[in-house]
Amino acid sequence: MNADRVVSKALSEIDLKRYYDLVAMLLPEPVELVLSCNDVIASRVGPEDASMPLSTDALGAHAADWNQQAEPRRYRVGQHVYVVFAFKDHGGGLVGNLVARYPGSGDDSGPDAGPEAGPDADPDAMGVLAPLFACMQTEFRLADELMVMAEELTARYEELNLVYDTQDQASDFEETHSQLKALVGNCLDYLDVSFAALVLRDKNLTLYDVQAEMDAGEAVEALKTLKGQLYDWVAASKQVAVINEVHDRLGSVLCPEVPYRLIAAPVLSGTNDSSGVLLIARSYAQPSFSNNDKNLLDVMARKVSKIVQTSYDSLTGLMKRSGFDYQLSRALQSSKIAGISHAAFIVDVDRMQVINDTLGSDAGDMVLQSLARLIQDRLRSVDTVARLSGDEFGVLIQDCSIQVAEKIAGKIVDAVDNLQLTWQGKPLEVHISVGLTPIGVDTPEITSAIAAAEVACAYVKERGGGGVSIYRSGDEELVRRKSYMDLVGHIQETLRGDRFELFCQAIVPLQPEDRILHGEVLVRMRSEAGEIISPGMFLPAAERYHLMPAIDRWVVSRTIEMLEGSGILDLTPDVLISVNLSGQTLSDESFVPFVHDVLDRGAVPAEKLCFEITETTAIADIGQANQFIDSFKQRGVLFSLDDFGTGLSTFSYLKELPVDFLKIDGSFVKEICVDPIAETMVSAINEVGHTMKLKTVGEFVENEEIRTRLAEIGVDYGQGYGIAKPIPFDEFLAALAAQQALRNAG
Repeated sequence: MNADRVVSKALSEIDLKRYYDLVAMLLPEPVELVLSCNDVIASRVGPEDASMPLSTDALGAHAADWNQQAEPRRYRVGQHVYVVFAFKDHGGGLVGNLVARYPGSGDDSGPDAGPEAGPDADPDAMGVLAPLFACMQTEFRLADELMVMAEELTARYEELNLVYDTQDQASDFEETHSQLKALVGNCLDYLDVSFAALVLRDKNLTLYDVQAEMDAGEAVEALKTLKGQLYDWVAASKQVAVINEVHDRLGSVLCPEVPYRLIAAPVLSGTNDSSGVLLIARSYAQPSFSNNDKNLLDVMARKVSKIVQTSYDSLTGLMKRSGFDYQLSRALQSSKIAGISHAAFIVDVDRMQVINDTLGSDAGDMVLQSLARLIQDRLRSVDTVARLSGDEFGVLIQDCSIQVAEKIAGKIVDAVDNLQLTWQGKPLEVHISVGLTPIGVDTPEITSAIAAAEVACAYVKERGGGGVSIYRSGDEELVRRKSYMDLVGHIQETLRGDRFELFCQAIVPLQPEDRILHGEVLVRMRSEAGEIISPGMFLPAAERYHLMPAIDRWVVSRTIEMLEGSGILDLTPDVLISVNLSGQTLSDESFVPFVHDVLDRGAVPAEKLCFEITETTAIADIGQANQFIDSFKQRGVLFSLDDFGTGLSTFSYLKELPVDFLKIDGSFVKEICVDPIAETMVSAINEVGHTMKLKTVGEFVENEEIRTRLAEIGVDYGQGYGIAKPIPFDEFLAALAAQQALRNAG
């Protein structure tokens, strides 16, 4: 706030004409009134005396003396008398004058008689002017107070605008940078400074803005100051530095040759470490920075922290995945336009979960921070490193061949192998797996590049970790893995969007005494183009990346929901729906309570549900299989042993598994009419099953001939395309309802 400007404006607000008219009525002689504050602000003069402006004689000769006098003074200059009244501010300081000039009386003949006695001289004039000035003094003080308040309110309003006009939430990496740039510009405009800058050293980011009065050279020098001792002091102390004069304690030490007033505030990370500095500067011709300016810049530095945390990881200070994707997109664009080659790799910490489980998350955090610094130290400033997930980093190496990138990745792996870390006094061994992929004109999109690097990284981990693998399109194993990973993203998105679909294939009675309306639900997934993706494609991918328990949960939940909503159970109790379960689901401890909870909340009896598990899964861990089966058998859920018969040794395990159905492997069933051995196998399995009081189901019934032969052998049920193809589950339930209605009518 400029006090002289406020005082001058307050004096200029006085209506001098009104006071002049009053004096002219009270005094017989014409009087000139002048308001001054280092210079003439306003004057009023009578028409008879208009030829003698005050500024040509007395002002220049006596202004300095007048401005030092607190009490009214009377001067005689030539044929005129001057009376000077001093305006005082709230602290009693002299801020301006009212000068009244009127014709002298008596023997005033000298050119300059000098000051006369004070208020008692010329009592008529002084008697009129003194109360008039008292009114003017009161008006001035009121105007001064109002203007000071207005200035302060304006300043507070500007500060509020600065705070509220500056966003501190960003949705992605690109928006983060635009908001940081806007914040620097707002500091420049709202705080009335010549220069504003933000330096985030560990992120290799510098943003600044200047007013017209500062040239480019001065801006460069200001940045050098910020990036030197000043930055180090603010970052280390985590305190706001205010330097208003060169001889200030901080100024003389940190930046003795900088001709600017400065405020520098630390930008703190989520872990309360210094991650950067925000600075503003103004020339010495401008007012000193106040404590309010200091606090306001500290608020803006905190806003920087919030914006930064949107796109940068609080633990390591590295950019998050959104920033890495943005940098990859720009790199890919340069490849498409200019043919520049780049390389990207995924870094995964081997056995990170073991470190967290055995030593605690603090030890894991220390490892991640150490790895982040190590990787950054081995890259150029143009390269990018990001933390993509818990123990996964992404690296982009600009303008680099895949061969050179492989050497860089190898050096990072070696450096990690030799990294000497300790936790609570004990050595800590850390290794990483790296998957590398080129980025060039043939790269279709960044998601493909990341997926390729992740495939190569997973390949290293499965081989024991601690190495580098390059994704090459000719490597069949890696190509197959990548196709799985491409599907994994679609599977996860389908799960999140609740967009899987249920089909159902009828399991038809082959013997006249069986009346159960039986079907097996099958899960289907659609591509983005709306086409059904074969289960043979997406289920192996789900198995590899341990997504089957989530899919099985969805299938069980939706099956019960659709059964309940169909009303079929109100028509007949003779309904049984089978659901396939994967081996992963059998070992998932949370699956059992999940299903019990679904059954508790629904109205479908447990005995209407049959779980199918494969023979291979069951005998792989027969104890676990029995425990799983028992947890549901007590409630009434039925079980079917799928794909039975692939090994004769399994007959010895059958008596240990409390199942209700045997599904004879389709490789035997489809050959029973042409291969006597296959027919014998089917007959033997059927006989063993019946001996154990189990119902049998023949799979892969491809035609009527196979169906007839199965019935002759005595198999209880048949399933296959020769009987019925899978149809949407809602259509299957509607068909069952119609079939039961006919039965009831008959």
